Amino acid sequence: MDLKELQENLRKFGLSKYETLVYITLLKGGTLTASEIVEASGIPHPRLYDVVSSLERKGLIESKSGRPKKSWCADPEVALPRFFGKFEKSYKTILDISKEMYRRTPTSQEKPSVWVVKGRENVLSKMTDVIKNSKVEILAAIPDLLAERWGKMFLDRSSNGVSISLVIHPFEKRIENFKEMSERISLRAREAAGMSVVAADNKRCLTCSSKMLAPEYHSEMIYGVFMEDNSGLMQIINDFFFSTLWQHSKPANEVPVRKVASFVNVCTAAEYINVLQNLGKKAKISVWGKLLKTGEIVNIKGHVETTSLEKGVFRTMHVKTSDGKLTSIGGLGATLEDVEAEKILIELS
Repeated sequence: MDLKELQENLRKFGLSKYETLVYITLLKGGTLTASEIVEASGIPHPRLYDVVSSLERKGLIESKSGRPKKSWCADPEVALPRFFGKFEKSYKTILDISKEMYRRTPTSQEKPSVWVVKGRENVLSKMTDVIKNSKVEILAAIPDLLAERWGKMFLDRSSNGVSISLVIHPFEKRIENFKEMSERISLRAREAAGMSVVAADNKRCLTCSSKMLAPEYHSEMIYGVFMEDNSGLMQIINDFFFSTLWQHSKPANEVPVRKVASFVNVCTAAEYINVLQNLGKKAKISVWGKLLKTGEIVNIKGHVETTSLEKGVFRTMHVKTSDGKLTSIGGLGATLEDVEAEKILIELS
């Protein structure tokens, strides 16, 4: 590992002396406070704020506000290609050395579950990361321009079995613009712009203002809030998405029917079941989750007897198993049901 070579190449690609020192310090040290960065890097404390802010705007590091403020390197495999935007010998040197150092630090274990992402391009890039890394289900509410731009990415995730519920706002485009997506993705539209949200698998989410694409707002004025592995906050995001965005948006297509569909949210799973029932189709359901009374991990299999509504949002499904037992299924943060669902699989009979 040649730190001198890494330092020279970072300077060559436009980082200042202090930016280079802070970046390498975080690669080596993981998640650090301001005082720890100053001590390890040797840069003057009065310069640290500007240096950290500049690296954040470049998308090379991320930070969590608070006392004390903590910073860490963004994953080099994601951040460096986005920043440098080209592959050549010097770039490969930076990437290879940075990846090796990043793997050796405990950064990923020490990151907070919530932090602010600064800058328009960094916010958009973080949103695409959430989409691309989804495994089971995506909930999204985004401007129509982004829906068009990211259409192929959504279709790719759908082809990989990911269920997608997408709210498009403000809906100024014709639905024909989204014809291919409308055949595979559950779409709704709203005229008024709202909060932009991209959430995946009840594990990670990024929210930001609907103004993120407004040209009158400079990139530095755009902020997003990213959260990861925080079930309490994901429950709030889900409630906001379904009760404020989804339920008050107009369906833009018939919900696509698939032979096999997977969900992490009871709301979308129950809505899908209702669609199947209205079409006269029969389906089997498998629910993985935990019993609320004992915490035991269970897999409930059967078919849905009924779905219950609360304030216009699906909250509970009642599943009858082969032995005739009726089990109530709730979503993230369930308190009254028998089972808190973590994953739901629905298969046409």
